[in-house]
Amino acid sequence: MESTIRTFQNLSYFEKHIVQILKSSYLHSEDQAIHILNEYSNILAALKDGHESANAFAEMFDHAYRKGTSGFNWMDNIIDSLMREVDEIHSFKADLDKAGSRLMFRYEGNATINNKNYFRIYVGESQETHTLRWGTLFITPDLKEILIDDLIIEEPMSLMEWRKRKQKLN
Repeated sequence: MESTIRTFQNLSYFEKHIVQILKSSYLHSEDQAIHILNEYSNILAALKDGHESANAFAEMFDHAYRKGTSGFNWMDNIIDSLMREVDEIHSFKADLDKAGSRLMFRYEGNATINNKNYFRIYVGESQETHTLRWGTLFITPDLKEILIDDLIIEEPMSLMEWRKRKQKLN
């Protein structure tokens, strides 16, 4: 958490918008909303690229706050959830381990698919000189829904649809 006390008046326009959403949509008091914003300010600074929506950040921060997730370990929770739900990542990791390479995850921004917010997560292989993409996964801020980007169809689909499609191709 930041060492300086921040008030609504000294927040940026974007931060004020997030606080307003936390208040109106998630029923936090202004003090709670500012506390949440401060808790996750390192994430906001790292992820904000001018294309992210304040709604997506407010949803992500509110969910993390309600679960007691620190602003410092939110990506760990995403990775844990993906590893638990996507068995195919384990097979990919086993192949990488045999080849002396390593598995990597990288946050690539937020995405809105069918009016729902998702985190876009790169899953791939990390080598000394380069990385190789295995896939792009989308996971909701509550970590309950996962989509996978199918490169042939060029649109995200549920894991169940993707697995059925993969089975037909094999």
